Order: sequence, then C-alpha cells, then structure tokens
Amino acid sequence: MVLAPQLVYALGFSQETSVSDALSMAPRISEAGLGKIIEEECDAAFSVPALTREACEALMQAADSAHKVLVASGTTYFGGRGVIFVDDLGAGWLLDLLLLVANVIAARLFPRDTGLREGSSSAPNEGMLDWRHGFILKSTASHASSARPLVPHTDDAELTMNACLGRNFEGGEILLGGLRGTDDEHRDLNCAADCYVPQPWRALIHLGRRLHAVKQLQQGERRALIVWFRSLRAVRSGVCPCCLLNRRHDGKQGDCISGSRWNRPNDPSAAGVS
Repeated sequence: MVLAPQLVYALGFSQETSVSDALSMAPRISEAGLGKIIEEECDAAFSVPALTREACEALMQAADSAHKVLVASGTTYFGGRGVIFVDDLGAGWLLDLLLLVANVIAARLFPRDTGLREGSSSAPNEGMLDWRHGFILKSTASHASSARPLVPHTDDAELTMNACLGRNFEGGEILLGGLRGTDDEHRDLNCAADCYVPQPWRALIHLGRRLHAVKQLQQGERRALIVWFRSLRAVRSGVCPCCLLNRRHDGKQGDCISGSRWNRPNDPSAAGVS
C-alpha cells in the first residue's frame, strides 16, 4: 500500500490491501483513528500523513524520467516549474486512491462545500467528489524561474490536496488567505498564523476557493504533488463555478454569460471548461 500507514489504518485497510481492493470496497473508517491523524494547521486548513516515503521517491523518479523526455523534445513548462501530469506517468490509480481519501476527509470537514447535503450520507467510494487531476511540481532554488514565489490564487476545484514529496529545502512556505467570493476574501496572506511549512510525506488539504500563495524557495529542491478534486454531479451540476468564483449573479447556469454551451457539468469532456 502506497498510503501512509496511519492513513491506511484510519480507513480500515491493511498494508496488504491492494489498490484494486481499496477502490472496490467501502472503507471501514475508524473515526478515532482519523481524528488522531488530521491536524488543523490553521483555520479550515488541515494536514494528514499521505504517502509512504518509498511511494514519494518512486513518484519523483518517474517524474524525473518524464522530465528528461520532455526536455529532449523541446517541451516548455508552466513558469519553469517542471509540471508533470500524474496520469501521464501511468499512475492514475494513485489519483483514484487519493480521490477516495478526499471523499472521506471532505465528508468530515467540508461537507457543504463538496456537495454533501446536511443530514445525508454517501459511501466514500461513491462520494460527492467525482473528478480528480494531479500533477507534480519541481522547484529548485538554483533555478530562478522555479524558485520564485507563487502569487495568490485559487484553484478550479472544490478541494485541493498539496502533498510534499520531499527533498531538502528551505522556504516554499504556503500562505493561506480567505475564501474567494466571501467577505473574508481580502484577509492578509502574510499573517503568521496562516503560514504552513510543508512536511515531507504529509498533505495539506483546503478548499480550492481559498486564496493561497507560496513563498520564495531559499535553498534546495522541493517537490509537490498537487491534486484538484471536483464535484461534477453535485456542486457543479447546477452552478457555473466560473460565475460563482467571479460573483456574477448567484452562480446559476441560467445567469452564465457564456450560455449553455460552456455549462455541461455532467459531460466529462467539458470538465476543464468554466
């Protein structure tokens, strides 16, 4: 099992549980075990032990190999940060496993924001989050374009997971602000109480609408696995996320300036359009 042992046991699995079995069976969640491993790093932002050290090393090695192939082909990268898509590595099964984890955590910590109605329930492997996209980022202090700060932004996702894969580094702290579209939006991101220092093999989990930024990397190399989770059949079935994010009317599809052509949330082919 590639998940951290503490997380495996909290989900009711064992180290012998295969990925296919984990994805096909309903977890026997230990609420006490889950409560022990979830740490609130700051207001409404939590961390959990995510992956084993070996799994993180394997991911980084696979990303390095893919990086070499892309460089040889002359492919450029977003902001010089060496983005490698996890599905392109043939590791979509890992994202499916993390989707299961995200549904367990979302039901406990963010039910309304991920589409779970009050008083209702959903099996974690049939949860409200039903779409995932993951990529690996490489930041190196000696490479100016990848070491520079990441400006305040939000993610086009209901839930974001930011897992530190490792390597020795200083800097790269994650700053957390308020929720876009709320009165809390303009909260100062430089508040010390809302600064998270990435810890190898742990994942920070927060709402995608939450403004966040990354500080300058001072030394070394930092690798991060970023996973976005969306709820196409719940949250996005009646709301245009782009309109909601930008506060156009009340976010209903009928109010969308783009019209029905760009609002097909139940159509997987339109998942990346908002």
